Amino acid sequence: MDLENIHQQLASEDPQDRMRGITALRQYDATVAAPLLLEQLEAPEPMVRSFAAMGLGYKQSPVAFEQLVEVLQHDADSNVRSEAVGALAKYGPDAVPYFMTQFEQDQHWLVQMSILLAMPELEHPVELLHLIQRSRELSELTVQNTAFEQLPVLAQTPQAKDAVALLVELAQAKEWRSRRVAALGLRAFTEPAAQAALQTLKTDSDHRVVAATLEGML
Repeated sequence: MDLENIHQQLASEDPQDRMRGITALRQYDATVAAPLLLEQLEAPEPMVRSFAAMGLGYKQSPVAFEQLVEVLQHDADSNVRSEAVGALAKYGPDAVPYFMTQFEQDQHWLVQMSILLAMPELEHPVELLHLIQRSRELSELTVQNTAFEQLPVLAQTPQAKDAVALLVELAQAKEWRSRRVAALGLRAFTEPAAQAALQTLKTDSDHRVVAATLEGML
């Protein structure tokens, strides 16, 4: 699609047209695409704003980064904020301080999960461990389990001992899903405490936990 048609699509009152225009910007470089995507961050429809935020993860500029931070902090729609997380993560470690603050301030499960899933690629193990620890105090069970699922990333870092301690504690949780997460995570660690916990989980009362434990030992 040429630029004239893209401009027409982006000016349409139909949000479907605008999303098609946003998609068509993939073929243009950031100098062309980013300013047009930035305009769509002001769209009334959350889906259009989500598409624009996603696009700005690929069509990067300093202004786009700043505006994505604004979206992360202030957009009323959790799906849009979540897309902003994914886009900001593509800018690299510069996003980490904003993720740390947002995790504390934004209690929506989707945003918190998006941050937890983005962090491992940014190679900030100290900050990742802190978010996992904070999830136990701030987040619902689904988010907590997602947080603990990231702990194997810390296996070859100075934070490995703390990660094992968290997983060993999780292995004693009442909820079977949490114990299964512990079993899957502990497989990444060679520390004696991790191996001892796995031996206990082999005889767990829930067959799904036992299966997750034994799968890693085969």
